[in-house]
Amino acid sequence: MDTAGSANPYIARTLDLIDVWYEYYQQGWNVPKIAFYTASYSGTVMNKIYDELYNNPAVKEKYPEIDELWFKMNGKPMIVGIKDDEALRDDVKDYFRIKAKQWPDDRVRDGFPWMEFSRLGKLTSYYKNSPWDESIMNVSVAQHCDTCCFSSSAWYGSNDHGRSWHNGAKDTSENAVLYGYNFDEQWDFAEKLDPDIVFVTGFNEWVAQRLTFRENEPFGFCDNCDEEYSRDFEPSAGVLGDNYYMQFVDRVAGFKGSTAALPAAEEVTIDIGGGFDQWDDEAITGVYRDYTNDTVDRDCRGYGDTYYQDTSGRNDIANAKVAHDGEKLYFYVDTAADLTPCTDDNWMQLFINVSGEREGYEFIVNRTSPENGKATVERVTENGYETVGQAEIRFEGDRLMLSVERSLLGVEAEGSFCFKWADNCDPADIYSFYTRGDSVPYGRLNWVYSTAAPQPDDRSSKGC
Repeated sequence: MDTAGSANPYIARTLDLIDVWYEYYQQGWNVPKIAFYTASYSGTVMNKIYDELYNNPAVKEKYPEIDELWFKMNGKPMIVGIKDDEALRDDVKDYFRIKAKQWPDDRVRDGFPWMEFSRLGKLTSYYKNSPWDESIMNVSVAQHCDTCCFSSSAWYGSNDHGRSWHNGAKDTSENAVLYGYNFDEQWDFAEKLDPDIVFVTGFNEWVAQRLTFRENEPFGFCDNCDEEYSRDFEPSAGVLGDNYYMQFVDRVAGFKGSTAALPAAEEVTIDIGGGFDQWDDEAITGVYRDYTNDTVDRDCRGYGDTYYQDTSGRNDIANAKVAHDGEKLYFYVDTAADLTPCTDDNWMQLFINVSGEREGYEFIVNRTSPENGKATVERVTENGYETVGQAEIRFEGDRLMLSVERSLLGVEAEGSFCFKWADNCDPADIYSFYTRGDSVPYGRLNWVYSTAAPQPDDRSSKGC
């Protein structure tokens, strides 16, 4: 949580996040850990954070295991700030592991870097031959290193490093802003120096904050100005889409090491006309979980006259399973409550990509309402959907299962494929997997099922 530039630690917003993360922590998810980055009025802000969050009896009573949500170093909750600030109380100073704030043009002992302005070539000696903390590095999407004001480069001819900056210059080729060249260059350098922690900035700092920085530049926007000159990687509407989010996911996986592959699955035959207890077979290793309670309505005011409403959340998918035998693939899914009527639009659809060569999905099962125990299997083409066959389907209460011939999908004897389930998303709009209904896994991410033995992943595990 960034409190730099103000004395407001945003306690109410932090409690909103804690409420969600604590719910998922109790469900057994490895949730993100929380820490604060303070700058202006650092001592006063750290005192307030301690009193209103870390040492607040009411917060501890509501969230008895809240200590599990704090990001810790040396056994203490970490916070970034000025430990010699005269306003900082001794009890607060003793409670936290305080890392020194380090601005982009700063060098401080035991620092926690917010962003790095220096050219990459100069940093190697700094990180590997200095008394400062070399275990933490920053990676950022773009850097306002020339002017500290991105609007200066967007509109007034300055030379900050935008999203397209790499190899010492701005890439001016068509659509360069979409490819994350700067972000990749930052990641490449961090991986070369192999720190323990990479601190990535930033996720969602889209703010309409007009400032006046210098004469003859009446419109000043510091951290975010336009698509090229901005520092955020969250999925967004517009030309950037989820490019930077997916790039972030890929680079984190490379840095930390991917999750271990599922064990090779034995052949199991499921009778679609039989009971759902068939899916309790321990030989079925293709088992996947999803977050629940993530289909709530959206109803909130945005900036100015903007108002956000969405009531598309419907079937809250909780668990999925996959099995196979020599002839068929079998899919299972269950939801947090009973399924809505199968005649609903975009009801419980299964998306599959076998070759991995197509953006999006090659097949969709159950795009139209099932009839007489059959669901349509369609190939996704440039011109729409081509029916290739049918799948057997059965559903009751909160559970659904279906089977599809492997030959319809081209899944070989020892093959693999990507898949996802979605309810009330628009199959023609891949970004609706972020904004509508429920999709599992989230957004453009997919689960993988393989009948072949998993390959070892030799990438080391690190913090991020």
